[in-house]
Amino acid sequence: MILEIVTTEKMFYRGEAEIVHLPGANGYFSVLQNHAPMIALLKPGVLRFKLVQKEQVVQISSGFMRIHHNVVTVCVENAEMVTD
Repeated sequence: MILEIVTTEKMFYRGEAEIVHLPGANGYFSVLQNHAPMIALLKPGVLRFKLVQKEQVVQISSGFMRIHHNVVTVCVENAEMVTD
C-alpha cells in the first residue's frame, strides 16, 4: 500500500508501507494492505510504519487520516522523523 504523510507545508513522505500504526483519538490502531475505506481522527503521538523489515518512526501532531484504494493519507500540521 502507499503511505502519504502531508503537513501544512509539504508532502513529508510518500512511499510503500507494509503496515502502518497510527495514534487514533481512541487509541492506537494498525492498517494493512486492502483495509476497508475509513476516516479517523489522530492525536499527537508516534506513527510507525514498516517497509521491508525496517521500521520508520515519525512524531506527528494531531490531524486525520483516510484510507481509500490502498492509499493511507495522513494529514497533520507537523511531522518529524525520529532517529535512533
